[in-house]
Amino acid sequence: LPSPTDRIVSKIDQFWDATLARSPNRVVNLLKLDESGAFLRTPSRQYVLDRKTQNLDISKDSRDVVKNCRRIKKVGKFFSIALAVAKCVTLGQSSTTPILKHVLKTSSMVGVFSFAWLTTFLAEKLEKEYYFKYTDDMRREDMGKIPKQIW
Repeated sequence: LPSPTDRIVSKIDQFWDATLARSPNRVVNLLKLDESGAFLRTPSRQYVLDRKTQNLDISKDSRDVVKNCRRIKKVGKFFSIALAVAKCVTLGQSSTTPILKHVLKTSSMVGVFSFAWLTTFLAEKLEKEYYFKYTDDMRREDMGKIPKQIW
């Protein structure tokens, strides 16, 4: 019986055999790459796994997502600072508008700061997904989790 690894390699080979001929100019380009010796050079792990060069530099939609994340982070930080400054300025004043008084209540400020922090945090997390993140330390840790004997 073939092992699961052998079976998956066989499935991948079948997929490539079935789809290669249907891709326009694929065969010609692969033959040119083979003649130039490109397949003899193995790209580094960092190059292959780098999401910036493989996706962000190519896809306009991805660049727009990253740009929006950066904008959200800036607005969230600015809004938090502006709210803190407004609270400090109106601390000694009793003649503020009712809306401003309601917004600057401690309970309201906790909610607003929490919301601003949460949106900034999530935007930061989403932005980091578009860059290389699988470091060699992470790889070493993962390799240590693989059992020595699988079969």
